[in-house]
Amino acid sequence: MRKYLKYLLPLASLLAVLQLTLVALPAAAQTTAPLDQAGNYLSKTGLGSNENPVTSDTESTRLFTFIGAIIQDAFGLLGIVFLALTIYAGFLWMTAQGDTKQVDKARGILTQAIIGLAIMVLAYSITGFVMHSVSQATAS
Repeated sequence: MRKYLKYLLPLASLLAVLQLTLVALPAAAQTTAPLDQAGNYLSKTGLGSNENPVTSDTESTRLFTFIGAIIQDAFGLLGIVFLALTIYAGFLWMTAQGDTKQVDKARGILTQAIIGLAIMVLAYSITGFVMHSVSQATAS
């Protein structure tokens, strides 16, 4: 177990760093809002406006977007941990060679990983519901 653990921790750290660096790359976004002949952005009513409707976020929506990105990254990292635990449990099970203790250990790790995944999915859905409710309450 310990000889595999010394390889698992650096691999998990490397995957976490890679995910965080790839997610943090800026995107070159352009507005898709239509312009009228004078170069003003068209609003939903068709009337001209100098304000870009794509970039005119309020402070609270930017905060919710930032918090949502952090939560999404955290759940992505937890998904990587679930995958690593599943692979590790499968490796233990496949290399058990009839040893019931090792099979039981692998089954326990797999059961705990699935329970953790269920908790993670529930937490994600509850967080999404709460963030949506709070953003709707602050928007009105």
